[in-house]
Amino acid sequence: MAWVAPKFTSTEYNTAGKVLISGVSVNGMSIDDALIIINNWRLAHHRPLNAFQRRLRRLAYTVEKGEKSASQIKEVEVMIEKIIPPSTIPPIPFDEEEE
Repeated sequence: MAWVAPKFTSTEYNTAGKVLISGVSVNGMSIDDALIIINNWRLAHHRPLNAFQRRLRRLAYTVEKGEKSASQIKEVEVMIEKIIPPSTIPPIPFDEEEE
């Protein structure tokens, strides 16, 4: 999978978050648009988190052989379920970048 670059401004990411929290359109942004924007934010931050995790694992190994570290990248569906009641969640559009 190729690394994804952020495609939107911080204002658009913030607006997308407000749309998902409120469940209604904000500044003309629909829930479907907000899901696409939030998914881009999540994918764009996967690379730096992965780099940090790899470094942490290397450092932990030098301190104590056999040390383990774990990470969890939440799926968009899980994040949405935590902030939007299940009855109002629209279907998430398929993103070709996640294949």
